[in-house]
Amino acid sequence: VSPSPAGFKATPIIDLGTAITPEIAAREIALRRGARGYIEKSVIEQAEGLGRDDDPSRDYAKIKAGLDASGKGKIEDLSDKDFVTIDPPGAGDLDDAFYVEKDADGGYTWYLATADVAHYVHPGSPAFKAAAKIGNTFYSIDKDGVPEYPMNHPVVSKNLASLLSGKDSLAMISRMKFDANGKFIVDSSEVFLAKVHVKGRYTYPQVADLWNGTNDHGIEQVEQVQLARELSRKLAREDVDRGMMRLTLGELEHHKRDGQWVSEVEKEDPVLRQSHELIEELKVYGNRAIAVLLDEISDQTGVPHISRVHPEQNEGVTARLKRDLTSIGAPWEDDVMLSQYLKSVQESKTLGAKAATIAQTLVRNTRQAAKYTTSDTEGHEGLALKAGGYDHPSAPIRRFSDMYNRGLLETWLEGGDVKAYYAAVLKDLTDMGFEGLDDYLTHLNGRQQAAKQMGYEVDAFMSVYELARPENAGRAFKGYVSEVRGGKFASATIVLEGSAAVVVIEGPDALNYHLLDSVEVTVKGADLVSRKVDFTVRKPAAAAN
Repeated sequence: VSPSPAGFKATPIIDLGTAITPEIAAREIALRRGARGYIEKSVIEQAEGLGRDDDPSRDYAKIKAGLDASGKGKIEDLSDKDFVTIDPPGAGDLDDAFYVEKDADGGYTWYLATADVAHYVHPGSPAFKAAAKIGNTFYSIDKDGVPEYPMNHPVVSKNLASLLSGKDSLAMISRMKFDANGKFIVDSSEVFLAKVHVKGRYTYPQVADLWNGTNDHGIEQVEQVQLARELSRKLAREDVDRGMMRLTLGELEHHKRDGQWVSEVEKEDPVLRQSHELIEELKVYGNRAIAVLLDEISDQTGVPHISRVHPEQNEGVTARLKRDLTSIGAPWEDDVMLSQYLKSVQESKTLGAKAATIAQTLVRNTRQAAKYTTSDTEGHEGLALKAGGYDHPSAPIRRFSDMYNRGLLETWLEGGDVKAYYAAVLKDLTDMGFEGLDDYLTHLNGRQQAAKQMGYEVDAFMSVYELARPENAGRAFKGYVSEVRGGKFASATIVLEGSAAVVVIEGPDALNYHLLDSVEVTVKGADLVSRKVDFTVRKPAAAAN
């Protein structure tokens, strides 16, 4: 957009054509769900000013001088340590990095560095208010076009705060201690500020290549990755003993291959999964260490922090889940922990692949969604952690809750006035029309759900897109029922074998189907405008009988 004699002139940057494509659908769905469609001028100007003025070494020296003079807080220079990042390919907002040491007693010291967004985005600034409104980054399948709708301006999220390799960065450090068996020693762990210099930026596939013995993995800090794997394996055993749930479901992915869109369920790769779990372990334990400090801050100042809790599901839903699991030949006995049940499903030699997938999917879909609150009284079912044992400040670039918590932590660690910080946040929220933090969290929970619903809706569109291909008109598929929902909006979902697509029967007829029923589906056609598939379903004679 540029000025013109008549006002302003819009010049197209790219012509997407008139056909309904995944690119267009992904953008329409994202914007309709409330993803960020533009960045305000004031936010752009703030980000550009921060970029021009950025000097982490100068800021580190200033913070250290202030802390030395006051005797409060703590900041260290850790730029000599070989911190590395491991993320999905193409990731740009790098929230966390790690460094691990093997101690003389056989134990471990694991450092989690978390991006210092709060250093750049303060309450009262346009960027802070915009982030509060957006709530979280929305991620898209449109990797070559609009891969994400960021909560923070890219100058901040992909440069200044992002823990990129080859540059100094300010960060918050969780220094965690573990004994030789992987037991977390909370009392010996600490949280403080630091300057870091990430040495290596790697991806999950690179790590998997290293562990598979591939020579061209490209990782220089091999010892770091291997030590982290050694420790994470021990932590995984601790987690299972504690009751933490783990799923081994392949993710549905949409991407371009040779210029054509392809949807496929990612094949289960145990080594690649371990590379993901390594980072998840790091975040979980880092957040547990930070939870201790956040509780201390709230107790001493009366200022609330934001918890992201995972409440345990109610007995009625769990009872229905158990009935469904029994119906597919995968019963969950009353005296078995859910984590142990999932492990038995994953390791079963007698349960078929379809039943194992449905069992894990049923468990996942019937657990309560995570929610934001200022009072953690419900705990974290999936992590098997009690109330107050976990908080979530590890993704401040892309989640406002984490950015808020990060601001509390930084203010405290710099010896600042936490109450003043909170007052500034409340002013922003009340200016936006919220009555307070608890009222705002209703909005934030809605934003989290909007991002999830965007993903579900994109999956549904891609299923229609696949079946709308000319070669699928009139095609007969073998399929099976993967989900049945009763009630007013009854539905039955059918997986089409040999494809990543599904069809859904809606209304009372859906109740004629049961989990794992084998069916034959004939696709008559699919309309991308209405996003509907015209199909018929019949049960094979043996199944019908």
